[in-house]
Amino acid sequence: MTNTILIFYSNTGNTARVAEQIASVIPLDVYEVTLNDPTLPDKMLQRPGSSATARNNHELPSLKAPLPDVSQYNNVILGYPIWSNGVALPIVSLLEQIDLTEKEIYPFSTSGGSGLGNSINYLRDVLPNSNVHNGFTAGRWSGSALPAIKKLANQLSAV
Repeated sequence: MTNTILIFYSNTGNTARVAEQIASVIPLDVYEVTLNDPTLPDKMLQRPGSSATARNNHELPSLKAPLPDVSQYNNVILGYPIWSNGVALPIVSLLEQIDLTEKEIYPFSTSGGSGLGNSINYLRDVLPNSNVHNGFTAGRWSGSALPAIKKLANQLSAV
């Protein structure tokens, strides 16, 4: 049994492609976050800033159950697209519903150019009892992620 789980949300497929690359290099379990309303991201992304407003107003999307049981894992690789310079709302919703206390968190993001945005600071704020690593971004082109994935694999093998 592995002690690492990869949890990700992908709206356009970019984050899913990076997740697949990670899973091909690192032995782990995979969980994809899905929404009860799959049209929500398109509705939100049509209005600039709407995901930031929703995040600030705590208007979070409903996720399909069951959510992952992370109790058996020490390491959580967390993947998400960047929305309004921050963590995509489906991941924000997930973080409120699962306990990541004392976990090693390895974030990665995909974005159109904002890198990790404010996501690392956000994760450290909402997961104060976890060790949130610096993470990496794959940008819009998931093919650029391989060097960072190899570095992540080395980090995990050293744990």
